[in-house]
Amino acid sequence: MSLVSALFGIIAYAAMNVIMVHKLSNVSPIVIIPIYTLFVSVTTFGVWKVANMAGYAVSFSVGDKLPWLLLIGVLIIIADFAYLGAYGMKGASMATITTCAALLPVIAVIIEKLCIGGELPSLRTIGGFTLAVFTVWVVAFDPSNLPIKQ
Repeated sequence: MSLVSALFGIIAYAAMNVIMVHKLSNVSPIVIIPIYTLFVSVTTFGVWKVANMAGYAVSFSVGDKLPWLLLIGVLIIIADFAYLGAYGMKGASMATITTCAALLPVIAVIIEKLCIGGELPSLRTIGGFTLAVFTVWVVAFDPSNLPIKQ
């Protein structure tokens, strides 16, 4: 079930990227981020209230996890400004920008190994990471990737 959920999320993010390119590439992230954050906040609060009224106890106590949640918020803001801002830059290409997302697992494992420690990735995982880096390189330097029309 987690794989289906992840695939659904990927499809939704892909649709978001197409909307960004074709409808919002000339809108500043300073405008986009607060609007969708407000929508997400109101919707999440509403779902939380409905879940509580339906008898599903969803506590809002975060206790000692609050600093981590705030750090996640800071990282999301930085990531959103950088990622959404990339669409408005001269010469931006949807194929190149979205393909960079293939590096997410590579960078996540590097951060995990540097900050948390643990065992080294297997050869199979390293092979997958190598393919991800190769994919980004192939797409990023493909001259047929047309720039976004502003």
